[in-house]
Amino acid sequence: VYLCPPCWLGRHVIHTGIYMPFRQGTPLRLNLSYSLLPQYLRRCCNYSSHMVGKWHLGQNVLAALPTGRGFETYLGYWSGAEDYVTHDTLGAYDFNDDARHEAGSAAAEVTLRPAVELNGTYSTAAMTARAVRVIEGFGGGG
Repeated sequence: VYLCPPCWLGRHVIHTGIYMPFRQGTPLRLNLSYSLLPQYLRRCCNYSSHMVGKWHLGQNVLAALPTGRGFETYLGYWSGAEDYVTHDTLGAYDFNDDARHEAGSAAAEVTLRPAVELNGTYSTAAMTARAVRVIEGFGGGG
């Protein structure tokens, strides 16, 4: 994996394969015309995609959030520089438990919820617990 000091320079490349830098705190986001891997996998193969971690690819419109980009659920922070225990980013709480609910043939309903019950919980522990729950939810014996 290619890493660079400002994380956002490489984060979108993982999702799209396209390098397009933009600065944090601007109205810019990863271009909504680009399909991300979870969107493609849902369309082509009926996959279920879930995400935990740091998004930091745009949060100024619903369509730019993880649940707008193909993930059914998302637990983590939208922005950068989060405190891993208080979940504070620049004076605001930024730890979210979001979900997209399909409504038949109609547009999906999205629930955005600050995960305030996780204030004081180390981010890695909360994200790991969610990832394990999602994986176990698929069952299949083993």
